[in-house]
Formats: sequence, structure tokens, C-alpha cells
Amino acid sequence: MGNYNNVIIDMHRLKEFDLIVIPDFSRKPLERLFADINPLEIMNRTNTAVIAVNRNSRKFGIKRIVLPIRNVKNWYDKIPFTSAIAKLTGAKIYIVGVANSTTKLVIDRIEQKMEFCKSHFQKFGIIYEAETIFGHGEIFKDIILLSNYKRADLIAVSPPINHSIIKSYFNTSLYNKLISKSNIPVMGVTLT
Repeated sequence: MGNYNNVIIDMHRLKEFDLIVIPDFSRKPLERLFADINPLEIMNRTNTAVIAVNRNSRKFGIKRIVLPIRNVKNWYDKIPFTSAIAKLTGAKIYIVGVANSTTKLVIDRIEQKMEFCKSHFQKFGIIYEAETIFGHGEIFKDIILLSNYKRADLIAVSPPINHSIIKSYFNTSLYNKLISKSNIPVMGVTLT
């Protein structure tokens, strides 16, 4: 499994990178599992943000970032990294609250998280827009459509926390779907 993973992880131990950008050409679970570079393993072993860039991506600058906010435990992990990238590049952030549920409890939780994001970005002078998408069956399609419409240069998500790396490659999470279906680089952050 991925000799390059060990090289990147060893370099991280020496240099303590704040962000790692790697190619990710895998489209299917088995391809992810046996790839030379595995972003989920690198994220897990370094506790830092990883931007996975697939072979179809032609993005070179970061001026527009899509930030999906979901009802998951580690939803906050990506906020500091996304803020730092936005401050460094002057990027605008599109906060999008997403859920495939229309229950009041879920909507309220997501709206609270979005309000937190808005106040955080206001505090640091980051330009943002916010909108919600509730009740759709396949969230990743909505995020890809919105990202293409906004001409996003980066999508920032929090991958699921799995105790097993192998399980995470077979997981049909939003992160894995975005990497396999989108031509936009995907930044994943799992620090918890």
C-alpha cells in the first residue's frame, strides 16, 4: 500500500506541513485502496489538511471556495484551514448548508452551524455568501452543481472519521463521491 504515503508522512514529521496537496486519480474503492498516494491515510496519519487534485482538474489559483456544512460531528475541522486559505488568497467562500432531510431539528442544527461560520468569517474579514439545500437525495450532486455554477476552485469537506483506513476507502461518503465525481480539487480535513 502506497510507498509514497510513507515518504509524504516522513517528510511531514520533519517539516510539519500546514497543508499537503497531492494527486488523487482514483475513481473507485479498489483504486483508492491500492493507489500509490492515499489522501485518507495521509490525513489520518498526519492530522493535517490534504487537498486531493484529480487528473481532470485545471485549477491553479484559489479564488472561490465551496464550504458544505452538514450535520456531522467533525463539521468544524475544515473551518480553520478554509479560513487560512481564504485569508492568504483573498478567496470568497460559499457556505452551503446541506442535508437530505427537511426535519426542523436537522435544519436548525445546520443553520446554527452556518451562523457560527458567518460570524467567524466576519471576524476575520473573509468575504462569503451563504445558502441552503435541504431535502435532496444526493447531496454530492447538489454540491458539484453549485461548485460548477460558482466556478469554485476548491471544495472543503470533513471526511468521515473511521477507525479503519480500509473501511474509509469503501465508504461512500460525501468526500469520496466528490473526489470521484468532481473535477474540482477537494480539501479534506479530519483532525478529531
